[in-house]
Amino acid sequence: MFRRRGFFAALTIVAAGASLGLTSSAEAAPHQAASAVPVGTIAVSTSGHACLTRSSAPTANVECGASLVQKWLRSRGQASVVRHTVLVPAGTVGGWPSSTTGGVCGFSGLAVRPTGMHHCDGITFVDPISDRDLIRTRLAAFTMLAHESAHGVQERRGKDPVAAYLVRDRSAMLPMEQQADCWAGAALNWAIRQNHFDAGQLPAARAFFRSIGHPGSGHGSGAAREAQLLQGYAGGAKACGLA
Repeated sequence: MFRRRGFFAALTIVAAGASLGLTSSAEAAPHQAASAVPVGTIAVSTSGHACLTRSSAPTANVECGASLVQKWLRSRGQASVVRHTVLVPAGTVGGWPSSTTGGVCGFSGLAVRPTGMHHCDGITFVDPISDRDLIRTRLAAFTMLAHESAHGVQERRGKDPVAAYLVRDRSAMLPMEQQADCWAGAALNWAIRQNHFDAGQLPAARAFFRSIGHPGSGHGSGAAREAQLLQGYAGGAKACGLA
């Protein structure tokens, strides 16, 4: 989910139709076409080819993770939740009114205000620079992209995770972030059963989720994030309230 606030106040202005002299990304049509990726971003292939290689490059991890998330969503009958996964190059920025929630959606690859990995309006955004620790391994990339796909499910159910972040409403953020961590656990269980990952990697996933927790952040402490991952892993999507 988003990390910075100031930039999104600007995005709200963009969505209202004001000109801020942004890059070509912000000059895209206010409502992005369902089949298009935002101008300035790079579409990630979900062919699955990256999963067949030995490459540990971050972009290969994202490609493999995005492919597996699409398979996971198809298994749930929710393939359309993530229309695209895209990379955000350095220096690009854009924003538009979300066709999913009616709120604002956007991205920034600006060094001083990166949005980082997040999902809005059917698109999962990944910044290879600011998200480097989240895509360092194939396992991390998959679980994080699965986490973000849960926000897409939430949007389809009338929730607006981005809006909660924009106003720093941690009480509204936390249950949605916990659902997303739980959903990631359910996805990991599926991926292991499908032989995409070895069951011996569960401890690594638990350690990773502990490492990205921060008390008071709206995402939960490391222990809480690990607990949610395990809840989904053991109970499936129904244990997350997103069945």
